[in-house]
Amino acid sequence: MVEKRLLYIVVGALAMLIGSWRMNISIFYRHLMSYYNIGTITVLTIGFTISAFVSIFSSYFLGFVYDRKGISTVLYIGVITQLFSSIIIYLMRFYPWSFAAWLWYIGNGVAGLGFPSLMLSINPMIMRIFSRRLDIALAIIQSSSYLALTLWSPIITKLVSFMDVFTVFLILSIVSVAPMILCIKICGDFSNVQKRKQNKIEYGDSIPKLFILLLIPIFFIALSSTMLLQFIAQIVTDFYKMFGIEESTALQHHTPFAISVSGVFQTLGAFTWGFIAMHIGALKTLPLLYFFEATTMFTAIELSKHSLETAIAMLWLRFFAFGGEPVTHMLLIPTLFGQENIGKLLGMQTSVVMTSLVIGPVIGGLARDLTGSFITTAYLSALLSLVAFVAALLIVIVQHLKFYSRLN
Repeated sequence: MVEKRLLYIVVGALAMLIGSWRMNISIFYRHLMSYYNIGTITVLTIGFTISAFVSIFSSYFLGFVYDRKGISTVLYIGVITQLFSSIIIYLMRFYPWSFAAWLWYIGNGVAGLGFPSLMLSINPMIMRIFSRRLDIALAIIQSSSYLALTLWSPIITKLVSFMDVFTVFLILSIVSVAPMILCIKICGDFSNVQKRKQNKIEYGDSIPKLFILLLIPIFFIALSSTMLLQFIAQIVTDFYKMFGIEESTALQHHTPFAISVSGVFQTLGAFTWGFIAMHIGALKTLPLLYFFEATTMFTAIELSKHSLETAIAMLWLRFFAFGGEPVTHMLLIPTLFGQENIGKLLGMQTSVVMTSLVIGPVIGGLARDLTGSFITTAYLSALLSLVAFVAALLIVIVQHLKFYSRLN
């Protein structure tokens, strides 16, 4: 049984690592702009917004499907939408932008239907089969998606240098569905129905009020992190510009290195914060995690006026905390609400995160446009982390007061 659980982790991590190549979709933008002679990038980024918007609703649906049908059905949806989306986008090559734009938006919309399929199949499966060492298991799975940024970025860059962007998109889609099918084959026999544990509250089909309250700080922290992730290159570059380094030099040499190292810190954070959450409780970990994120971001901004190296180091610590967000959030579900409806609850949680993907870039972009600096975007990200901390702290305090009142 232990060997089979390890096999589930390996196959799941592989599927996440290879299937997360779409996180690097921004690499395609420059080539598409050149192919169609487009002067603005906004018409392309709308595709990502559409995909994220569709994912808000598909996340809840896929979580519901997982609870009723199991991992295989969710992954089949992911496979079909991935392939269908890539075919639609491949057909863009035969049309002018006036029509190809609609194919781009439709293709991204279809991708949004199945985009959360990996998260809402592999993660709930892992959450069901690991009663012990769940933090490590989830950290391994989550780290795979972090490492995907580092893995796929040079590969995609190399491929588009000697193949057209549409062919590369289609090839990557075909390659990415292979581990998903392998996951279906190996993990498909996993039983979705387990005996309810006696020490868990049985909520049936209702949504616990505490879970709904927790979605509030989760939304604010996701919004904070989304803004940081979307504009990290520009924020880091502005840091360097404050010390007299030209923008072109920073973008070519310094910024890529800073971003690459942040991926390592995210991986370390997934394991560290997962360990903390398992030992002191996921609920208690939330305000600690969010406070750490707020203070490191505020400190990074202030230090950027005096010491570039320490400012970048604090920014890496912010990513260290960000790496612990998904693991800690997922641990809330089995530790507080049991195994019942785990897919539906995780789907709702994912929908909240997807909502931040739609709103975050808009708010962050407006903050920069109104002030002329991405440092303002960084300040706003830090402020949202602080709001998340206050909300999480209030929830923890109220829960403790309720606990002690019951004792008395």
